Amino acid sequence: MRNILILFVFLFLAAVLDYKFGRIPNRITLSAYLTGIGYIACFYPDMLVIRILTSIAILLLLYLFFSMSMLGAGDIKLLMMISIFMEAKILAELILIAAMFSVVTAIARTIRNKKGVVDFLKVRVHMAVPIFISYCVILIKLYFGG
Repeated sequence: MRNILILFVFLFLAAVLDYKFGRIPNRITLSAYLTGIGYIACFYPDMLVIRILTSIAILLLLYLFFSMSMLGAGDIKLLMMISIFMEAKILAELILIAAMFSVVTAIARTIRNKKGVVDFLKVRVHMAVPIFISYCVILIKLYFGG
């Protein structure tokens, strides 16, 4: 239960900062990552290596999206941090839900744009917000069924 609260606080903070300033400070993601490692090392030491390897896999898999300017480095670091706290299956679900939320956000911004037609792929979405919303959806699903 503690890890849920720890992750919730860090994700909320990242979402607010990403929305307000357009970036997630490294000190937030690094602090959360190290907190997660410490938490897993204390309470689930047998899972530590798996979680670290999962976070490295996230980096390697999502680097392709970063190289195509589809995802920011802060977003990748945020997902790496989340992987320390979550099982890979739930993390994959979170990424899928966040992608759907970000597409909906991009469509809404494209429609709302007053300048006329905008290239849908160039619409900037602050991914920490859909990631935070997705985390909340997953918490509701896990704890209230569905």
